[in-house]
Amino acid sequence: MVEVIKAGAAGYLLKDVEPGMLVKAIRTVYEGESFIYPTLARKLLGEINRQEEKKNEAVRIFERRREERLTYREIEVLQLICQGMSNQTIAQTLFLSEKTVKNHLTNIFRKINVTDRTQAVLYALKHKIVELD
Repeated sequence: MVEVIKAGAAGYLLKDVEPGMLVKAIRTVYEGESFIYPTLARKLLGEINRQEEKKNEAVRIFERRREERLTYREIEVLQLICQGMSNQTIAQTLFLSEKTVKNHLTNIFRKINVTDRTQAVLYALKHKIVELD
């Protein structure tokens, strides 16, 4: 039924609908409105809600998998970014070169699909990858 509505159907009736309801449905659709047989409307809403929940779960799984691809070192760098450290300070703290820190940042940005440090911090906080003290 959901597929029929998504395909553009303006109405949906049962085949054994009483004549008065059929006439009402035809008039409603003719006037540019949609008509769904009342007992089917509840089922349709339930199905739409189930499909939406499946989609939301798929997004949550995707987000978790995307975060799981961050290496331990990338998470360390992300934590230090969240503390407001510069690349140079991060490099000194982790005993890395500044170039290595920049490489980690590039990888982090790509993996979590952001374009700058601010977005990375917001993403990390929103998805509880890091917590501020």
